[in-house]
Amino acid sequence: MALLDFECKECLKVFDKLVYGDDRSRVSCPECGSKDLKQVFQGKSLFGQISSRSHSPSCPIQMSGGCPGCN
Repeated sequence: MALLDFECKECLKVFDKLVYGDDRSRVSCPECGSKDLKQVFQGKSLFGQISSRSHSPSCPIQMSGGCPGCN
């Protein structure tokens, strides 16, 4: 199971979808229903966008030094 990002080639909507196994062929655009999609990488992590020092000083993972987005 993975949270994947897609861009619709018809309406250009970017969206994410929880995909089980190899079910990419079952994904359709929530805006227009098209199955003509391109998988894109949005740089998301468990806590949101990955960027240097993006989390607050109170982030428990940052305080332990284990967050790749904070270090």
